[in-house]
Amino acid sequence: MKVSLNDTISKKYVMLAEQYGNYSYEQCERMKYTLKVILNEGEKVLLLGIIFVMIGEYKAFLFSLCIVLSIRVTMGGMHRRTFWGCFFFSFGFFLSVIIMSRCFYLSKGILAGLYIVYVMYILLRAPIPSQVRPIASKKRRKKLKGYSIVVISIWIFVCFLLNGQWEKYIGWTLLLQMMEILVVEGGRCLCQRNK
Repeated sequence: MKVSLNDTISKKYVMLAEQYGNYSYEQCERMKYTLKVILNEGEKVLLLGIIFVMIGEYKAFLFSLCIVLSIRVTMGGMHRRTFWGCFFFSFGFFLSVIIMSRCFYLSKGILAGLYIVYVMYILLRAPIPSQVRPIASKKRRKKLKGYSIVVISIWIFVCFLLNGQWEKYIGWTLLLQMMEILVVEGGRCLCQRNK
């Protein structure tokens, strides 16, 4: 089995932490997972950044990335099994945001409707738990719901203040991210029903 550089780095870091700190097995596993995620995401963002610089859309990519990261931290989203699967899906997502924002305008009414859908989803279903990172406490779940509503409210408010291309980037990023979340949620519901 092939071991990636990111796996090796995270394992070495955890070995040092175990050697010099008083950490439980679970804490070390969480550290390893967190470090691996940070390294993989950093590598993916760097590669995506290079591609979007080459096609002249770096600012749009970074702006959309900021929106996505602020939402996904608390609400979750689609996960791919491999680095390259995640990379190509992410590339397609950001490219779709750029193309759609150039071709189609989302009216303020559509954005207001999108905001209502987000808030309803957050109140009823968010956040999407991960198998590796479950959300155990109700207090943490409520905290994440509150943070999600604040983040979505800020982006919608900024979107209503802006006009032109930046407004479109926000609108399309939010719309495509909600579509992704609904696909994940639908898949999760189907899996639970089939058990």
